[in-house]
Amino acid sequence: MGEFYYGEDDDLNYDMIEDVSNVKSISSSLLLGSTDWTADTIVSQVEKKNILLDPDFQRRDAWKAPRKSAFIESLILGFPIPQIVLAENKNKRGSFIVIDGKQRLLTLMQFFGKKGYSKLKLTNLKILTKCNNKTIDDIKKDLSLSHYIDNVENAAIRTVVIKNWDDESILYQIFLRLNTNTVSLSPQELRGALHPGPFVKFADEFSEKNKNIKKIFNIKKDPDFRMRDIELFIRFVGFKLFIEDYRGNLKKFLDDTCLILNKNWDTKESIVNEIADDFDIGVSTTYVIFGKNAYHKWIKNGYENKFNRAIFDIMMYYFSNRDISETAKQNKVLVKKCFESLCENNNEFMSSLERTTKSIAATKTRYTVWGNALYETLGIEIKIPVVTK
Repeated sequence: MGEFYYGEDDDLNYDMIEDVSNVKSISSSLLLGSTDWTADTIVSQVEKKNILLDPDFQRRDAWKAPRKSAFIESLILGFPIPQIVLAENKNKRGSFIVIDGKQRLLTLMQFFGKKGYSKLKLTNLKILTKCNNKTIDDIKKDLSLSHYIDNVENAAIRTVVIKNWDDESILYQIFLRLNTNTVSLSPQELRGALHPGPFVKFADEFSEKNKNIKKIFNIKKDPDFRMRDIELFIRFVGFKLFIEDYRGNLKKFLDDTCLILNKNWDTKESIVNEIADDFDIGVSTTYVIFGKNAYHKWIKNGYENKFNRAIFDIMMYYFSNRDISETAKQNKVLVKKCFESLCENNNEFMSSLERTTKSIAATKTRYTVWGNALYETLGIEIKIPVVTK
């Protein structure tokens, strides 16, 4: 028998942005329970906002119509489907964060045509071909097909609920392991659910529209559905504002950046807007100097093809400064040669770009070495951040 349903994202291949393996301990009070909720019950819980699913997530929709249609077809026919995993919100009993299954929930809301969601038209069905090119309204009108709606509403979906978790790191670890056999995902999807707020919303909207982020990720049209663009912007903002508070745990550092800026948005909004402008300066400057090799590592006779986030950090930190940007662009040949020379001749610097890049020692090395190199090359005042334990 051929496969009728594919797991989320099994045909994708994205690099992991963060290390989420830092689980302190698993509390003995952690509870995991499973139940079979009907699709109708799940949709009702989303409508009541008991299951937190933001309609704006549709802008970063990972599934195309054929995949969504295959999922609905599986529900109609009673085929097995993957479970949904939820975590109870610590701050609101009976409210749940989606750990795994967001695309399936989104598909249900679209199929049933719920408010705020674009209506799904079924397509490319392999068995229920009479339902192709039909919405739920079309199916209801056809007496020979209308019973399929009952099939979907009454379809049992195994739902695992995690309760009494005391450390977010366990949720990140579960999130990662659920997707180990499909694709390495960005934790930003989970971070957005755990730490919603005005800063995270700003980062989402800025990243979706910003041409420079699209250029970095080679995004032609739709925003990155795994939210790597949001995470990269949050990373930039975090290191611009709080680098001296970095303690070697990148996940926690980005979480804290979101928490602090969400909480203090009234006083930080104007600062973040300025930093967003600085982001564009940093990207444009890096491309003026390095062209298509921006944020890539130099290895003797050429640049690697892979985007390097450690290099992104140091280039953006310094080149987003307007004075450094202008002087660097005027001396772009010297700056480029300086970077290539460091990669070839400074083993400590090179190591900070390759292995354990998130450690305090590696972070301090690359910011200090590159900052001093720019100072010597450009001859202007450059503030080098203090990174300590």
